[in-house]
Amino acid sequence: MPTPTTDAVGSPAAVAAGERGPTWSIAEVADEFGVTHRTVRHYEELGLISPERRGTARVYHRRDRTRLALILRGKRLGFPLEEIRTIIDLYDVPRGRRSQLEYVLGQIDERRADLEQRRRDIDAALSELGWSRGDIDIVINSHLHYDHAENNLAFPQAQFYVSDEEWRWASDPSSAQAWAYDIAWTGDDVTFMNYCLLQRDHYDVLPGLRIIQTPGHTPGHQSVLVTTDEGVLCVTGDAACMMENLTLPTPPGTHVGSAVSVASLKKISDLSDRVLMNHDPELSRFQNSEFPITPDVRLP
Repeated sequence: MPTPTTDAVGSPAAVAAGERGPTWSIAEVADEFGVTHRTVRHYEELGLISPERRGTARVYHRRDRTRLALILRGKRLGFPLEEIRTIIDLYDVPRGRRSQLEYVLGQIDERRADLEQRRRDIDAALSELGWSRGDIDIVINSHLHYDHAENNLAFPQAQFYVSDEEWRWASDPSSAQAWAYDIAWTGDDVTFMNYCLLQRDHYDVLPGLRIIQTPGHTPGHQSVLVTTDEGVLCVTGDAACMMENLTLPTPPGTHVGSAVSVASLKKISDLSDRVLMNHDPELSRFQNSEFPITPDVRLP
């Protein structure tokens, strides 16, 4: 653990809060908890921690360090940041630790019930195909937003394919997209070893099943090319949510850059005959043929 710096004088705010004593720099707390400086600053922007400012330097007192430890522990348990905020704020009220424990136990019960219901929903959908969760051995995540990856932990026997760029971005996203990554992708049964992090384009998972990099919605977004009897089908993920994205062309509503987004749309157009867009209102349940023909995307 980094050796704290002694705060011999202490700021008025720190003294008022009873925090005279050891302090830490941002480099020291980031190194201790294995996170980046940007992650620490992100939690400060959200008001979860409030280090003292001395000029341009941030000075972290014991309270900040404790709250950061609780934030990261809550993330490992799968709590969203707003619930973590409630938990750590309970330290500042009477009966702090007891109230916090009661709240956490209640939230764990709620999350367990929610998880069990979502897994029942998954089991019901798969049973319509004659499958079970145990039959799923490959999962391709187009990206790691919560609405595309929050059920990863339901498939502990699967190998997950994610781009290396997406994994690194999801671990330390910009503030604008941080809310969408507020989930856990690993746990007791699904670990880092379940993930294959792709570092190259045009990766063949199986014959006729190829992953291509289509950044734009996120920096590490990827789509899938599937060889079918009707030609090459592109499962676009969120690179193209609606047909208008391809026909205009225009980036998806959330994106990290217009130019790279449109370039990915052009790539999809060049490499596929048909497209499966998960937000397509014409898409039917378990549809397996007659997907829309890919438009010819022309760049300005």
